[in-house]
Amino acid sequence: MTGGGFAAINARKTECAHGHPLSGENLLPNKQGYRICAACQRASLAKSREKARARRSQAREDNDGMLPVANALKKAEARFHDSYTRNEYDECWPWHGSFLSTGYGRFNILGTTIPAPRAMRLLISGDLPPSVLVCHTCDNRRCVNPYHLFLGSVQDNVDDMIRKGRKVVRRGSTSLKAKIREDDVHSIRQSKESAADLARKYGVTPGAVWHIRQRHTWAHLTDQEGQ
Repeated sequence: MTGGGFAAINARKTECAHGHPLSGENLLPNKQGYRICAACQRASLAKSREKARARRSQAREDNDGMLPVANALKKAEARFHDSYTRNEYDECWPWHGSFLSTGYGRFNILGTTIPAPRAMRLLISGDLPPSVLVCHTCDNRRCVNPYHLFLGSVQDNVDDMIRKGRKVVRRGSTSLKAKIREDDVHSIRQSKESAADLARKYGVTPGAVWHIRQRHTWAHLTDQEGQ
């Protein structure tokens, strides 16, 4: 064979395999320099789109007329409503499915595990920004009654806890994280020893000593209280 290779043969061709002319508006050169028939390309794309429509149509038939995601959501909603006891609107609706370690009901929707109260609001509204919390008016974590749920920010939730007397503020040595006591704080502030020496003495870090001396921590404790 003379003229060498596919590229050379393609360059000499005047028609495509289907008889369309390889010239003018019907010619689509590509990056490799091959000449492509525009008519055949359009036909190929149309065929691909038709196959995609056929696959979607078949998916609808296989999923009761809905796309797979919509069908999965419908099944998830039915499964959710089977997982709690529906009482009167002013009573709690206890969740009897599985639970998270936080005490809230646990529900999986489209591969994502979320608290059951949040799932209830999500199924009702259809959209729920991640920054929005789902809070309880009844303070019952097992409850998924939508009449007992309200949307709010982190601050709204904290304010609600304080208003109901559920938030206990522990300061000083009453804090579960405290490693030293009030007398130790006064001693550290009055001491001339280095932060490293005081850290070893009280079992804390030099940084913790520095923050105590700068009153970044234990700020509620005044020097007069130690006198």
